[in-house]
Amino acid sequence: SDVAFTYVLRCRPVFDGKPTITEIRLCRGFLVRLLTKLNPGQILVAGTTALRSATNGAQQSIADARGRKFSIPGTDKFASATFHPESVLKGATQYEALIQEDMNRNNLPKLEYPENVCPDA
Repeated sequence: SDVAFTYVLRCRPVFDGKPTITEIRLCRGFLVRLLTKLNPGQILVAGTTALRSATNGAQQSIADARGRKFSIPGTDKFASATFHPESVLKGATQYEALIQEDMNRNNLPKLEYPENVCPDA
């Protein structure tokens, strides 16, 4: 099966920081058009920024969104959410099993972390 990855913005935020809700909303049309064009069977958003983009700015935590489907405003698509895999690489190894659980729930392949990058559990 095909897998596509996209970012919520068309370009990197200033100083490579976390995108603001204004930046997310300015690029939202791009994301909606991309989802319409690709017509994915499944969408798994990874991280709070992706969740905010998919829900058009709704304030919700990944912990609250995990395990359930939610609609993506402006599309006929539904998505589910998981923690961003980078969090594991930055030391939050407690999320690795939860991310894989979410991947399994969505019939997605195992996420492999490079051995020389992932911190020890």
